[in-house]
Amino acid sequence: MAQLAVFDGGRILNINDLNELIRLLERYHFNKTLYDRLGLRLKLFYNTLEKIKKDHGKIDDCFIECLASWLRKADGVETPTIDTLIAALREIGENAVADGIDGEMQGSESSDSYRPGGALSPTLHTSEDLKSTEHHFNPGAANEVKIGAITYFRNEKLGDGASGTTVYKGQFSGKDVAVKVGKKTAIRDLEKKILERCRHENIVEYYHFDSDIEYNYLAFQLCDISLENFIENEDKRKDLIRDFYVNKKEILFDSIKGLSYLHKENIVHRDVKPSNILLVRRNSSSMKIKAVISDFGIAAELDPGRISKTTTGLKGTLLWVAPELLNKRRDPRLVSNIRCDYFLNFSLEI
Repeated sequence: MAQLAVFDGGRILNINDLNELIRLLERYHFNKTLYDRLGLRLKLFYNTLEKIKKDHGKIDDCFIECLASWLRKADGVETPTIDTLIAALREIGENAVADGIDGEMQGSESSDSYRPGGALSPTLHTSEDLKSTEHHFNPGAANEVKIGAITYFRNEKLGDGASGTTVYKGQFSGKDVAVKVGKKTAIRDLEKKILERCRHENIVEYYHFDSDIEYNYLAFQLCDISLENFIENEDKRKDLIRDFYVNKKEILFDSIKGLSYLHKENIVHRDVKPSNILLVRRNSSSMKIKAVISDFGIAAELDPGRISKTTTGLKGTLLWVAPELLNKRRDPRLVSNIRCDYFLNFSLEI
């Protein structure tokens, strides 16, 4: 026998329902790290969520306080209901959680213990009832997030990008892709503009952009491995060499061609390093590997006819930054130019 909460989807909830609400979300494996995105969809203010993060720190505590603020009708919230919660969960891609809660609620409506307008009181179900509820939760689906035409999988992280972004494996238009996820301040309009504009065999191929209230999403070409992993991970390197033709000089030449193209387009990458050089097959039928340049998170666009741009603050990864920028670290007016993208002092002698 198991206890499951009974819900009236339209009843306005209050702070007395907090414990049952926490158990409900935990039962369907809500990803608590998404508490802030859920809070935004529940109409809490961004500043409120930032204060929760600052005051409470730990994810579990922030998750609880976020729900409590919603139930207390903070920030003028009018209708904290289960229906509102389900809609908010769907908006942030937590469809499996939303389906589980919705299924439990629908099941409760036909039970003898359902009381419209009642409290979130527990009721007893048979093992068969429990099975019919549990089928709504799919562990694989819980990791699947759909934003517009883009789908990505939280359990298939590929790496980290500039400015706190994260790259996941995903899908777009029926093909496997890489999806870069970051706050709107981290994935700038300029990055999207550069990817849309720069079409070259040695620049990572761009597919689609989407966004929600707080985050931007970029779908682009899924590659086999980064140059950094190729150099440092012997097992992965051997696997790639076993399955494909890898020519180290061609990788270097491809990288130079990609940079040359960017510079002709008046773009300075500013973070060229082995982890941002990706290796991928030249085409679907080829056994040859080529290099493409990726991650334009801190790239700069030069004015036509100019070869440099004055910026504030040091840009790039310290170990790979141009020497002239290091020499001017104390100068607030740093100059970004095409020489900032020279990275050819690393070794491919493997």
